[in-house]
Amino acid sequence: MKRILIIAFLFIYSYSNSQTNGVIEVNPNKKIFIFFKSKIVKGESLPNRTLFEFDKEKGSSIGTITGEKNNDSNLLVTTADGLTYSFSLKYTKRVGKLNYFIEKKEATNYTKDMEASADTNKELTMDKNGLIVMKGATAKPKVEIETEAKEEEEALAAARLEKENLEKQIKEEEAALKRAEKEKVTDKKEATIIKNQEEVEKQQAIPKAATDITIGAADGGFGLNLSYNKILKKGYMKYGLNGAFSKINSSLTKTEIPLSVYTFDMGYFIPLVHKTKVNFAIGGGGLLGYETIKSDDVEITGKNNFVYGAYIGTEFAYRFTDKVGLLLKYNQNFYLNSDIGNTAPYYGIGLRFYTNKKNN
Repeated sequence: MKRILIIAFLFIYSYSNSQTNGVIEVNPNKKIFIFFKSKIVKGESLPNRTLFEFDKEKGSSIGTITGEKNNDSNLLVTTADGLTYSFSLKYTKRVGKLNYFIEKKEATNYTKDMEASADTNKELTMDKNGLIVMKGATAKPKVEIETEAKEEEEALAAARLEKENLEKQIKEEEAALKRAEKEKVTDKKEATIIKNQEEVEKQQAIPKAATDITIGAADGGFGLNLSYNKILKKGYMKYGLNGAFSKINSSLTKTEIPLSVYTFDMGYFIPLVHKTKVNFAIGGGGLLGYETIKSDDVEITGKNNFVYGAYIGTEFAYRFTDKVGLLLKYNQNFYLNSDIGNTAPYYGIGLRFYTNKKNN
């Protein structure tokens, strides 16, 4: 009874999976099982890219196929009953069927005469052991029948287990693919965020303006300077307020007479060295101001007066941070109508405070 159930199951299973239409789907990640009615004698793939295996030593009617990625091939199989089978092996990313049960009529050299010959002399008779067999046939021993049934059962169980393992592997690969896609999206988002942050930092590091405060030496005295720099594409406009405080000697009274000059200047500077931290520029412009002389000495013929003229200068800035830097500067003022002198130098040191661009 057990054997009958096994044979019935094999018949139903083979019927549902036997039709190949000459085409078998393969790929390198899945092992395809192919079952023949007779033992395999020879199997060869053309071109020799696909792996076809079977038990050559003991002989087996079960073969396995493992394909090669992105390559199609043909498979020729010869069985012990003299039939030859030809299959077209098509590469696919996902294999739809893992087991194929091949009927004899799928052989390339199978004819109806073979079928008629197989049906000939099917009269039943009784052999010497009392077993009913087809006429001309010899009944197999019970032990051999049970052994064959057991082998068929084991082969079927192995095929089921292999199918379950392959299905499990497919699910694991699909889950891994989903995780990889998710990680890829996450990595892409993180890379975009990092890139945006770097762009923001880069934009923030570009100053749009700067304010200078310096103190230094001015024509025998000292001076103060407060400037605002409007940074343009190729240079910067400078607007400055200056105060110079010095003394001149009177040969008559042998005293020092205080002199003060207050000016407003406006000019344009061009960087000769322009890097992230270092900036060296030269420039010049015009100036307008007022000078005062605090003395009643008759030797001093000058008086309080508005002055105007021009200046040239150089500036060296070293940026400590995005906000603050060191500034060294030199200006040479030229006055066109001063009562004291036509030129006045200024050497200053101080700080430059940057106003950085914001990311919109």
